[in-house]
Amino acid sequence: MYRLHERVTIQSPPTTVGSRGQKTGDWTDLYCAEIPAQIRELQGRELELSRQYLPTATIEVVVRWHPNMTEAKRLVWGGRTLGIGHIRNPDNRKNFLILTCEELK
Repeated sequence: MYRLHERVTIQSPPTTVGSRGQKTGDWTDLYCAEIPAQIRELQGRELELSRQYLPTATIEVVVRWHPNMTEAKRLVWGGRTLGIGHIRNPDNRKNFLILTCEELK
């Protein structure tokens, strides 16, 4: 079973549209923003891009099933911002979600 001993905050993207059609504003915490989670760092790698090293971390986050969880949202965990790349419902019973995330800079 999963040990949900960490806390993460779920955030929704900005909804305000600027004069040129771009989204503006701040990310907002959901109504049930802080939820328990199990967090495990899967791998760390550095990509060389234009002679610059860009470290990335892939992190697996397990949370209780949440009906509004989508890849458009992001998580905040201890000052780190995690973009959601993939969501799995491992048992198809709406008990838990496994989120594959990457740390955003």
